[in-house]
Amino acid sequence: MNGSRSEVLDGIRLRVTQRRVFSPGAANLIWAAILMSTASVFLTGAARPVRAQDKIERTGGVRILNPGDEMTPIGAWPDLARERDSLKLDKIHVAVADGEAKALAGVSPRAAPFEIVPVSANPDLVWNASSRDVSAGGATIASNVAASDLPAVIDRTAAARALAALAATRPQQMRFISGSPTARKGQNVDIEIEDMLNRGLVLFAVTGDGSVRALYPLTSDQKIVETPALKWSLRAREPLGADLIVAVTSARPMEALAEGLKQISNHRSAGEVLKVLALAPADARVGTLSLSTSP
Repeated sequence: MNGSRSEVLDGIRLRVTQRRVFSPGAANLIWAAILMSTASVFLTGAARPVRAQDKIERTGGVRILNPGDEMTPIGAWPDLARERDSLKLDKIHVAVADGEAKALAGVSPRAAPFEIVPVSANPDLVWNASSRDVSAGGATIASNVAASDLPAVIDRTAAARALAALAATRPQQMRFISGSPTARKGQNVDIEIEDMLNRGLVLFAVTGDGSVRALYPLTSDQKIVETPALKWSLRAREPLGADLIVAVTSARPMEALAEGLKQISNHRSAGEVLKVLALAPADARVGTLSLSTSP
């Protein structure tokens, strides 16, 4: 394996997001809740070389999951069900830009709880009912978001916060190796995941609209990286928004984690990410990069 892969990802948008600071003790408690009583399944076969036909272009077709909808169950790992009550996402404060909170009347949470607050209350997210843009800290993170789709964006915000806490205490080093953490539509952005020799890797993205994209490993990717670093190229394209690239690494392959992410991939399932991370082994490291694009 040459340590380099190129993948086209819908909706990649590079932006350095504002992260909440967690104490090491709080972050360790979050990680402990995720890993408690969780059985990991590992791949023991030999790694296979990457084939050209496996370099798949990601396109649209994301199915929106409303409360009560069915998707492929993750019940193959019984311990995951027992973790459900302990994996709590933060409450997200949401404001409506024009002040008409009634525009969100009847909208129910999916995974993360939320509270509607005035714009003056320093909300985590601001939704504009007219333009249907969602912003955080003054930067647009998702566009064309209907009121019924907003809970998926809320889940994404809460999941990103929890992932940042995990990455603070169990960091996996990642960096941009070309350009800046912003890009225009059609531009490529290269990243490098460091200290990867003889480590397993699972790479995925959580897009601004709350969709999850499984990136690595795909069908015949090696489950153990055989180079000191792995390079990846992402192309910024529609839908534009703020996305989070997440790398989970371990000294062993993580087939169960990879399969769990594939099951929630191409759905607006950001609220399920922490539950799937319960499949990561105890030595797992987490790295994140925040990305945003513009037209």
